Amino acid sequence: MIIKKKELAAKALKIGKERVKFVRVRLDEIKDAITKQDIRDLVETGAIIIKPVKGRRTNIKRKNRKGQGKVKKKVNKRKREYVEMTRKLRKHVKLLKKQ
Repeated sequence: MIIKKKELAAKALKIGKERVKFVRVRLDEIKDAITKQDIRDLVETGAIIIKPVKGRRTNIKRKNRKGQGKVKKKVNKRKREYVEMTRKLRKHVKLLKKQ
């Protein structure tokens, strides 16, 4: 019963279920609440508490967002680098197989 009231409160207040907290002393009033307006009134009176939003700081979010960006190298340039690298690796693999 209380779980459904918590879902109703979250929907009425447009927040997540985890952020809704009921005051245990006033559970009878919360059980009697039927409409969204009843729940809003209970929030104003203090029977339902809304927990603050947890989250990471914005500077950490920005650090995580930083990436390589758009690569503007020519295709042939990248292909040449790849070919040179693979030739070196193949030579190395041949040496290892001989040992």
